[in-house]
Amino acid sequence: MADVDLRKLSKKELIKLIQLQTDRAERLENELAELEDQLREDNIEIDTAGSITDAAKIVESIFEDAEAEVAEYLENIRRQTDSRDVIIRKAEAESRSVAKKMIDESEERCRIREREAREELRMLWAQLRGGEGDEMDNLKDLI
Repeated sequence: MADVDLRKLSKKELIKLIQLQTDRAERLENELAELEDQLREDNIEIDTAGSITDAAKIVESIFEDAEAEVAEYLENIRRQTDSRDVIIRKAEAESRSVAKKMIDESEERCRIREREAREELRMLWAQLRGGEGDEMDNLKDLI
């Protein structure tokens, strides 16, 4: 779990993670209770020869099972993280493509509008050619 940055997970992912951990804890508690029942049923006594060895084997088995569960859990988290990263990269690429298209379209509309405005100013200039000095100079500067 050290490989996962919990701050980067969404609320939904954190809830799912907590639920998985809760389920796992309950399952392990049930397994522990079953093993404790088995120990009681078998009447393992500490004084009996080999009882420490038997208990050590049982404990070792429990730890091996727990270790396997943790490894599987971490592998699932790694797969989820890798999958989420792929989705994010794909969405980012699509967003960039859409944004570029929108920018290109906007720039083209601006160029068209600028040409239209210049043409309109040329027409107005042609109509006002008979006008007087300062006003005509101002209009000339606009074109």
